[in-house]
Amino acid sequence: MILTPLHLKILLHCYVCADPCDHLGCSEQYQNQLIDDGLLEHSKIAGNCPNVTELGKAHVAQILSLPLPQQAWVGADGNLISM
Repeated sequence: MILTPLHLKILLHCYVCADPCDHLGCSEQYQNQLIDDGLLEHSKIAGNCPNVTELGKAHVAQILSLPLPQQAWVGADGNLISM
């Protein structure tokens, strides 16, 4: 599955708090896609945001570990000119 910015917003919201994410304007369809892909699971507490699974936590950790991109100039030969 390719995650859209809305998928990431829902996943990160559920990662940091249990409040329902209805205020984010997210639909159940997006939450259900994350559940189907194993990143979220239904909460046992009615009305709460879905729980983030171990796979979902690993994906969030992977995203958070990405370094910020750096601008660099590369020549036509593929060699770095400057940063």
